[in-house]
Amino acid sequence: MELEGTATVEQLIARYAHAIDDRRFDDAGRLFATDARLVVGRHTFDGRDAIVATMLAAAASSEPGKHICTNIDAEVDGMHATVASDFVMIASNRTVASAGRYLDQLICTDGRWQFQQRQIVVTIK
Repeated sequence: MELEGTATVEQLIARYAHAIDDRRFDDAGRLFATDARLVVGRHTFDGRDAIVATMLAAAASSEPGKHICTNIDAEVDGMHATVASDFVMIASNRTVASAGRYLDQLICTDGRWQFQQRQIVVTIK
């Protein structure tokens, strides 16, 4: 079961990257629990609606790019998981727009993994 849980956790990370890159922010929002929290630097956004609004605001001032997520380290414990993964965001001009680490707390509800909390730690900007 743990191996299967780890694979579906990795799938959640990929679905997030695809939705953000494709600018499908409602789809990205559905990957978060309704009472989820997003932490970016010193800013905290509580609830799915606030998280989607933050995504839309960030997209308004940036061009589409491409996420590369790697080094996924997942610890699955029943219906909860703790995940750390590295990301690189490539800008449309083929330069590194940012890089860092996602620190995630996940919850599995009705057989579906969702972000309970996602902390984005940017180390290169």
